[in-house]
Amino acid sequence: MSSYKHIFFDLDRTLWDFEQNMRLTLMGIYDKHELKSAFPDYDTFINSFVTHNE
Repeated sequence: MSSYKHIFFDLDRTLWDFEQNMRLTLMGIYDKHELKSAFPDYDTFINSFVTHNE
């Protein structure tokens, strides 16, 4: 069993650019699952995701 020496919590999002990582991941999902028939573009898909997951 491995032991952890440090655990980081990024409560104010200063260590990880969450917004950019989320956007890139959702763009990948949009492309991989060919969601253009349901959402005309990345921004519409991402805005819908954010609205339903806030």
